[in-house]
Amino acid sequence: MHSSPQRIVWAVLILAFVATFAPSSQAQSSYTSQIRGVVTDASGAVVQNATVTITNEGTNISSSAKSDADGLYILTGLRPDSYTVRVEAAGFMTETIQVDLAERQSRSIALTLKPLTKADTAPAPVPAAPAPAPATQAVAAPAQTAPVLRDVEATSDPAAPGRLRAMIGFSVGGAAVIIGTVAGIASASKVSDTKKDCPDNVCTSSRRAALSSANTLANVANVCIPIGALGLAYGLYELLSLPSDPGANARSGSVRVAFTGTGAVVRGSL
Repeated sequence: MHSSPQRIVWAVLILAFVATFAPSSQAQSSYTSQIRGVVTDASGAVVQNATVTITNEGTNISSSAKSDADGLYILTGLRPDSYTVRVEAAGFMTETIQVDLAERQSRSIALTLKPLTKADTAPAPVPAAPAPAPATQAVAAPAQTAPVLRDVEATSDPAAPGRLRAMIGFSVGGAAVIIGTVAGIASASKVSDTKKDCPDNVCTSSRRAALSSANTLANVANVCIPIGALGLAYGLYELLSLPSDPGANARSGSVRVAFTGTGAVVRGSL
């Protein structure tokens, strides 16, 4: 009895198929780890219809389940690995925890939710509108007042310049005479004292310096006294040249003064 070649080929293919897929099926059926528990709030009351999502941190594959009327949830068929568990429910804050599962491990994990606060639900504040810029007020310029015209009588004195020149002559001449007189007296006094201390005209160096100072004062006196005499003579000449009746040659005229809000304007002639 000899076997057919086709049967041998088919036998080999069947054995290869079993060898290839059997370990995979066994591995798939070995994922029996699971987590279960109860979802409650901070007071211990159960939370229904909460969504519990578990995500494998290595493969990023997720699966989820809802809590029942008793707050129970269960997630099965999990491979041994590290997971992130997130639980969400209306009116509560989302909570997240980390879970490590071993092979064929069943863990009981109670999940507690915190209620949302007013700060979590309050809408973002709307920025206040900028304050309007203050309205500017125009400042009216002061009204221009019409000038007030007034006629003012003015009189000129032709003798006034002569009297002024005479006063200047007397002032300068008098000051020069006084300075020259004082300088002459001081010079004479120094010369007298120096001659007393210098018998036979032999003087020490300090006395020679005093004698030189006396000579300087004498020179000042010699200059100031003639200038003073000229000044006095000039003042006397101007005084004698004044008219005997100043009012006879006085001139009068009309001057118009315009008074405004900022000052006065003078117009006219004498």
